[in-house]
Amino acid sequence: MFTEDWLPPDNRRGTPQYAYPDHRSQLHPGYSAPLHHPQSAPSGYFQYQHSFAYQPYSNYPETSYDQTSQYTYPMQVPAFWQKQAPEPYDDTTLKPSMKGDSTVIERLQLLLPAPPLAKAPLRPEPLTTMSPRRTKRKSKFTREQDQLILSLKRQGRSWVEIADITNVGSYLAARNRYQVIVGQQGSTNLSFSPESKQYLQKLLDAGELCKWDYIAQRLSRSTGKHFTSKACREYARFLLFSDPESLGVNQRTVQELEKEHEATDKLLKQAVLSSPQ
Repeated sequence: MFTEDWLPPDNRRGTPQYAYPDHRSQLHPGYSAPLHHPQSAPSGYFQYQHSFAYQPYSNYPETSYDQTSQYTYPMQVPAFWQKQAPEPYDDTTLKPSMKGDSTVIERLQLLLPAPPLAKAPLRPEPLTTMSPRRTKRKSKFTREQDQLILSLKRQGRSWVEIADITNVGSYLAARNRYQVIVGQQGSTNLSFSPESKQYLQKLLDAGELCKWDYIAQRLSRSTGKHFTSKACREYARFLLFSDPESLGVNQRTVQELEKEHEATDKLLKQAVLSSPQ
């Protein structure tokens, strides 16, 4: 058995334990609590304490706040259906390259000739170089057979009958020969003279007026209202200037016109250089 001699003095039986003051003793004076013996701080404790008092935020300069501004929390965020006023447009923020770009309509006005088309300058024909003609192979069909195939086809004969009458072999040979003859006749290249070009431009001006007359007539018939050709032209002009995309006019249209304009300028320069001095 171990005796209490080996225990510390505070843990031995009969030694009073230290306790904190109880608030019940203040409310009830008759109640007595165990005595509390305050302990002194260990030696050398106060040598690490500073003798000056701390000032909060003493190393920061004084800052004056605007007491008039009132902030409300939480922040008032407008609803998604409430539109905010747009910020003022600043033209100085644009890039220099975008400032010089013109609109589609302005570029079209620079590329297209002003009506009427009859007063527009004529575009000269391109100067074609004489390519060496290849040797023509002799055909196994005679001229009489070709003329007979054309005449029988106009009469409505079948390919079998045409092949038997012309003695060209099978009906496939007669049909192929007919297609070759028609293709050769349609492939003739017709060159426009300056007079024919001028006349064609006049026809295009007249056809443009007839086109708007036809549009006004069809629109009046379909809606039951009376529309004039002038009113239709004015509304089409309004659509072109307000929304070119609705009429199929976009940047690609302008690019194609620019290519045609460059080709025309090139042909005009060639015509001037090739003209006799």
